[in-house]
Amino acid sequence: TFHVSLSMRGVRCWEEVVKVVFCYIGMLRYHFQEGYVDGKGKKTEGLPQWIYDELKSIANVSYRYADEGDVEEIVEEIAENMALWYGLPEERVLDGDELLFDDVVDNETVKDLLFNYLTPQNLRVDLMSSLFGRESNFDEAIKDQRKGNVGEKDEDCEDVDEGVIKPVHDHFEDDSEDEKETAFDTGKAGPPSIEPRFGTHYWKEKISTIIMQQWTDASKAQLPPAGFPLDLPPKNPFVPSQFDLKPLPTDDAAHPL
Repeated sequence: TFHVSLSMRGVRCWEEVVKVVFCYIGMLRYHFQEGYVDGKGKKTEGLPQWIYDELKSIANVSYRYADEGDVEEIVEEIAENMALWYGLPEERVLDGDELLFDDVVDNETVKDLLFNYLTPQNLRVDLMSSLFGRESNFDEAIKDQRKGNVGEKDEDCEDVDEGVIKPVHDHFEDDSEDEKETAFDTGKAGPPSIEPRFGTHYWKEKISTIIMQQWTDASKAQLPPAGFPLDLPPKNPFVPSQFDLKPLPTDDAAHPL
């Protein structure tokens, strides 16, 4: 699951935001296929081991020094971890969903996730914004939406027609200048569905084949387009590994605790 916080401009250009996510996935696929040179000088398929080591260390630190959480949320998490479908052994009910335990990354699992699961065909986008109306004043908000009062136009997204968004700046050369995709418009989407438990209003809309093809092309194993600010993160030299307190000097008696 990917969570992305959007500005008002980002909500109007959400297809481009998803496209960038798939561009990053395509970059990860490229680096996975290129492989890395291990400690024995052998080139191995997969991502460098230091990425896994850093993730494991950060997870350990976050778990070890976590803030005290809400009791109800902790009980809920533990109850979920005890479910049979979660597959956690009894001794890992408390930390099994927080920590990484293997010393070496399972590249076969990573490959399966990257190439078979993280695809546009497996995607569901949940787009939540008060631009679509507020629950406390739902009827009036929907009327405003139908009148087109969704906020002012911004510089990086150009309204072609009502409810139509066409990005101005595009790093992907395969996109046609004439392609116009309709962004989600509550005025044209019809009456909303209602979630039965909480009564939340929502709409369902099929993602167009053109957008799906753009996302598929972006997710191919390739480096990002020139000038696109995406890359693997560098090694972080500040990830802690030692947590013992340093002893005070024996002659340091002039500074009481």
